[in-house]
Amino acid sequence: MATVSVAAEEPRIVETYPDTYADGDAGEYVAVEFDGIDTSGWTLEDTDAVTRLPNRTLDGTVYFTSDGGAHNRSDYGLELRLANSGEVITVRDPSGDTVDRLRYGDEGGVDPTEGELVIRQDDGFGTHPFGATDLEPLRTNVSSVTAFVLPDSPGVVADEFREADERVLVSAYTFGSDYLADVLAQTEARVELLVEGSPPGGFPASTEEVLQSLDGVRRYVADGERSRYTYFHAKYAVADDSAVVTSENWGDRNFAPNATGSRGWGVVIKGEEASNYLAHVFREDTDWRGISSWRNSSVDSHEQDESDTYLNTGFEPTRTNSTAVELFVTPDASVEPVVSLIESADDEVLVQQAYIRPWDDGLGSNPYVEALREAASRGVDVSVLLDGRWYYEEENTEVAEALNSSNIDARLSDRPTHTKGVVVDNESVLVSSINWNRNSPMDNREVGVIVHDAETARYFAEVFNTDMSAETGEGTGAPVSADGAPTDYLLEAVIILVVSGIAVWLVAREI
Repeated sequence: MATVSVAAEEPRIVETYPDTYADGDAGEYVAVEFDGIDTSGWTLEDTDAVTRLPNRTLDGTVYFTSDGGAHNRSDYGLELRLANSGEVITVRDPSGDTVDRLRYGDEGGVDPTEGELVIRQDDGFGTHPFGATDLEPLRTNVSSVTAFVLPDSPGVVADEFREADERVLVSAYTFGSDYLADVLAQTEARVELLVEGSPPGGFPASTEEVLQSLDGVRRYVADGERSRYTYFHAKYAVADDSAVVTSENWGDRNFAPNATGSRGWGVVIKGEEASNYLAHVFREDTDWRGISSWRNSSVDSHEQDESDTYLNTGFEPTRTNSTAVELFVTPDASVEPVVSLIESADDEVLVQQAYIRPWDDGLGSNPYVEALREAASRGVDVSVLLDGRWYYEEENTEVAEALNSSNIDARLSDRPTHTKGVVVDNESVLVSSINWNRNSPMDNREVGVIVHDAETARYFAEVFNTDMSAETGEGTGAPVSADGAPTDYLLEAVIILVVSGIAVWLVAREI
């Protein structure tokens, strides 16, 4: 990033949009923040042109915009024509001295692509998709929290849908559950459904069939060329004043009676403020131009592996009343809520993830891993359980070995694991859709909730410990052996069953 150091009272560039979606890059703009300064004689410049600032006192953020503005705020005209390849934008005072400067592209600093803003951040400048939300986490008290795990308790979500009489809003990466579709078709509430239009491996045929069947439902598909996020990977729902957050995709393998899918965590939080927060997220996403109605969408559907994995451990839901929660979405809140949760640990951190991946500069650059290692270094007991299925095995084994070298108890399980959760000190628990790679928190739409409640945390800790210590044949929680392989792993049988899906799995795991 480009690092800029200016006094707080001096004008500073806070945002620019150099490569717009409009023809001829119409609507380029530069936003400058002023603190009650008379800008007579001041200029905004690039290498080829000068915009003279008005002879008046400016205060707050002022937008200088070219003709055909694509931004909804335009205070003054912009004479600059910002090169897509790179530019140096400079604010000068009447004496010609440089007060602030922004470089991008070939000129150094950040390198925005078409449709990306350059935004000032604490340590310089970063990029942000045009029109993307910037929502702060919501910290609120709720009347109750129901904790459940999948596939053990699939009926929890169906019950919430059945009881709704005003609204049901579902944001799902995929939605292939015939069972839940039947429930939605019978509810008296207004139903709206958003799915990702371009998941790796193609649009699932099961999702296409469900959407075709739901004639009375408003159906949205994230298939536009101007999508603000790489994937709409969140898995949440709003049913009247209830908000559902899970780690699992909405298929019959997890949400139908007698479900036998992979391990997942979920919560239902009841509270008007919490449910309205997610309803606002849903409306912000579905109102964007990168979202199509189902009737106008164009998807390329494919049959995908729907084989059972036969996991069901009999955990019943548990409910607690009147507790505090923190709801957040990515990439708006990015990694901070999860890292702060880990940093708050005094005694124990339990992590259950499908996988953990290196970031730009190796595993140590992953901020979640960095937080876990820091916790372990100060005496916190840290345990990590990763998916041990064949398509994760090699890389997850390497990650487990690296974590074990940092005094972290990291293991692979042969129970199918799709969870994205953290339990801290048996007091707080994270339930989310966030994978621990770089793309998920930084580029995807994801949703997470941190529940600050001992009973809820202990429930998920019990699930974690059961999965961690399961007997061979039901899920080993197998420690990594000296040669790096999980013990008693039934790899050959799994390969025979699902080898036809290898290309899809190898791509999908990095979402």
